[in-house]
Amino acid sequence: MNVDFPIPLSSFNATFQADLTPAAATAGVATTTSSATGSLLLSYFGGPVVSNIEVTPIWYDSTAPFQSQMMAYYDLLTSSSFMDIYKEYATPTQIIGKGSVVGSYTEKGPIKMMLDDDLDIQPYLRNLISTGVLTPNANSYYPIHLKYGVNVSSSGLGYACSAFAGYHTSLYVGDISLVQYVYYGVIPQCSTRINDLWSPVSHELAETITDPIPGRGWYHTVEGEISDICAWQEATIADSSGKAWIVQKQWSNSLQKCVIAPAITTAQVAPVIASPSPQYLTKKSGVLMTNVEITPVFYGSSISFQSNISSFYSFIATSSYMDIVAEYGIGKGKMLTPYFETNYKTKLDLSTDMTAYLRNLVSTGKLQPNKNSYYPIHLASDVDLIVNGLSICPNYCAFSGWIYIGDIYKNASYLSYGMIPDLTGSCKEYCGYSPQPLRNTQALSSVHLIRSITNTLRNGWQSTTGEPATGMNCSWKQYPIVGPNSTVITVQKLWSNTHQSCIGALPTTSASRNATNATTTTPTTTTKTTTTQTTTTKTTTTKTTSTTTTTTTTKTTTTRTTSTKTTTTRTTSTKTTTTKTTSTKTTTTKTTSTTTTTNQIKSASTSGGLPIAKSILTKCYPSFVITSRYIDGNQVGHQGSNYRLESGTWTAITACETSVVPQCYPTQSVVTTTGATIATGTQSSSKGINYVYDGTTKQWKSVGSCV
Repeated sequence: MNVDFPIPLSSFNATFQADLTPAAATAGVATTTSSATGSLLLSYFGGPVVSNIEVTPIWYDSTAPFQSQMMAYYDLLTSSSFMDIYKEYATPTQIIGKGSVVGSYTEKGPIKMMLDDDLDIQPYLRNLISTGVLTPNANSYYPIHLKYGVNVSSSGLGYACSAFAGYHTSLYVGDISLVQYVYYGVIPQCSTRINDLWSPVSHELAETITDPIPGRGWYHTVEGEISDICAWQEATIADSSGKAWIVQKQWSNSLQKCVIAPAITTAQVAPVIASPSPQYLTKKSGVLMTNVEITPVFYGSSISFQSNISSFYSFIATSSYMDIVAEYGIGKGKMLTPYFETNYKTKLDLSTDMTAYLRNLVSTGKLQPNKNSYYPIHLASDVDLIVNGLSICPNYCAFSGWIYIGDIYKNASYLSYGMIPDLTGSCKEYCGYSPQPLRNTQALSSVHLIRSITNTLRNGWQSTTGEPATGMNCSWKQYPIVGPNSTVITVQKLWSNTHQSCIGALPTTSASRNATNATTTTPTTTTKTTTTQTTTTKTTTTKTTSTTTTTTTTKTTTTRTTSTKTTTTRTTSTKTTTTKTTSTKTTTTKTTSTTTTTNQIKSASTSGGLPIAKSILTKCYPSFVITSRYIDGNQVGHQGSNYRLESGTWTAITACETSVVPQCYPTQSVVTTTGATIATGTQSSSKGINYVYDGTTKQWKSVGSCV
C-alpha cells in the first residue's frame, strides 16, 4: 500500500500533547532545497489529481463525534477559497476546481476497536464497494472518521495518536469497480476536543486533491506532500456568516511559503489534450476460432475455485464480453464438458511432459479438438510446472500456445491451450492487482482465451509490432462485469479498433453501466506495486514434416523488497536456439509504447516477452530538475519513460513506472573516492540514496531515497 507521510503529533498544542506520546521529530517548514536556487518545489510525477473532489465521510460507527460539525467543515473546505491554492497544481491533463460534499455513510454493524489498514480498512472499503454501498468515481474521497477509543495501525508506521494523527492513501478496486483506485483517508479521534481535528481533516483533504495516489501526483521526494511541509501551521477562513474556521496552511510552489491565500487568482483554462494517433490491429493470414469451444482441463485433485472457473467459462463464452471481439469477426462460443485429470504428476516440464500429455489425450480420443477448440489447463496447487528451468510460480503468471497434432489426428492440425497456475500460492503477490486470487484467475483466463481466438497460432489480429487484442496497453487492466446470478466477475480489458481504447464492455451494454453503478472512468495512472523488469526473449524455431511455427517464451526471475510500498525487481535472460520438435508455446507478450517529449528527446521503442507480473515497467529514475546541468550518461525519468543523455540528446531507453521511491542510479566508485575528478552532474547511489555531484561545491548532493 502507498501512504502519504502521516501527520506527526509533535506539533499538537500542549493540551493535546498531554493526552498522547508525541513523535520524536518536530514538524514545520522544510529547510532542505530541491535546486541550486534554494527553492523547494513539489514535483509532478505524472499521476492523477482530483479535479472536483466529492467528499463522503464514513462514520465508524454512529457514535463517532462531531458529525454535524464535520459535515459543515467539509462543505466549507470544498466550496471556499481554501480550494483556490490548488490552481497552481494543475497538470497537463487536469485542472483543479472547487468540490462538494455528496453524502455520508454511517457504519451500523459491529466494529473493531483495533484496526489495521491492510487487514481491516481496505477489505472493509472493498466490501462497501462490491455490495454497492459506495459507488466511487474519479473525484470520490472517503475520509473514515473513527470514534473515540478506536485505534488504527498502518504499514509499519505505528499506531494512531502516538505515531500519527491521520493519513490518506489509495486502494485498488479496478476488479470490482469502474474506477481503478478509490481514495480514502483515516481520521482517528485522538482526544475529545474538536479543535484537534481541524488540521488533520484539512491536511488529508489537501493531499488527496494534489496527490491522491501518494507519490504519483505533486510530491517532494524528501519533504513529502503539499500539507507535510506545513504540518500544524494553522490559519482561519470565514464562512458566509462570518464564522472563522481553523484550517491548515498549504505549501505554494510559486510563493515559496505556507499559505491560505491563493498564489494564482486568474481563472484556469482547461487543457487541450491532443487526440492520440489511431492504432489498429490488422488481420494476418491465419484462420481464427470464430465460435470457440472451451474445454477446461483441471489437472490435479485440488483445483482452487474449480466450480467458479467452470461457471466463468460457461458464462464468458456467451456473454457481452465476446461482443467486443465481434469487430474482429469472432462470434460467441460455448463451454464443453470439462476434463478432469486425477492421475497426475506433481512436477512437470512444459516442453516434454505437457506436450506428451496433450498429444496422448488426443491420440487416445480423450480430447477431440477441431479448429475452434481451446483447452485452458488449470493446475492444482500441488503441481509445479517447470518452464525454461524455472517453476511457473512466481516466475510466470499464465501463458497460451499450441502444439502440432496433424501427424496423429485428422480433424485438426493444431491444438490450442492455455496454462493457468494456482494463484493462491506463490503467484498471488505477482499475478494481478486484485487482492482476491479468484478475480486474478478470471482475468488471466480471459486474457488467454481472447489471445487464442483472435490471434490463433499468432497469425491473426495483431498490431504492427505483434501485439494482440489483450496488448495495446490493455495488459493488467481489469474490469468487472455482471456474471451468473448477478455476481460480479473480473475480466481484462481488450483493445477495440472501433473505440480506439481498452474496454471491458461495449459502451452501449448494460454491463458497462451497472456492474457496480459507478459513473466515471479510471484515473490516468494507477499502481500499487512497483516493478523493475528487464525482459528479453528466448525464441525457438520449430519444424515438423509439414509445418513451421515459431514459439516465444519469456523467463523472469523475481526479487522482492519491502518498504512502505512493495517493490519487485525482475531480471530476464536471453537465448535463441533452433531445434526440431512438435510443440510450440507462447507467453503473454507486450511491445512497450514510445514517449516523445519537448526536451530534445527522441522516441525509442522496446519489445520483449509479454508481461508476467503486476507491472511490466521498470521503475523510473528521478525526474528532470529544470535548473540542473546534465552530462552524457545521465538518466532521468520523464512522463512514463526512462531516458539517457547521449551526445546531447535525450534518448528513451525503456518505459517506466513512477513511484514514491525512484530507481537507484548505477553506483559509481567515485562516490567514496577522495580527490577524484568528477564531472558536475555525475549520478550515483549509495545505501539507498541517489546522489548528483555538484562541481561548484565539490559535494555529492542527495536527491532522495531510492530502491
